[in-house]
Amino acid sequence: MLKRGQIVYVTGKAGTVKAEVVHVEIPDRLPSINGAAELSRVKTIMAEWGIVQVALLMHDHRTPARGKHQVTFGALENSAGEWRDLKGQRLTIVLKRGDECDDDYSSSSGSPPRSE
Repeated sequence: MLKRGQIVYVTGKAGTVKAEVVHVEIPDRLPSINGAAELSRVKTIMAEWGIVQVALLMHDHRTPARGKHQVTFGALENSAGEWRDLKGQRLTIVLKRGDECDDDYSSSSGSPPRSE
């Protein structure tokens, strides 16, 4: 399981980014959020999809219009160890070597990029 503060490489449709794990939660411990869908409905859907953990990740992003800024995004891991973004697109999440815990953690397949 991912842990808060870990640095990971996330590869998806748009490429690979180096991100920090901001928060990780199992579906049963998700808080109710004012204005969001009813929590019991969310938990039922996550159970149907086999979601075992939800991660909030953050990475630095640079655009000509905004310059350097931080982007936060969610990722869902299912019971098969596959990660998806909130649009359902496949992600590969690999723990950065030398991180403070679970150095051998790797979800899905793949290796971190050789350069940062």
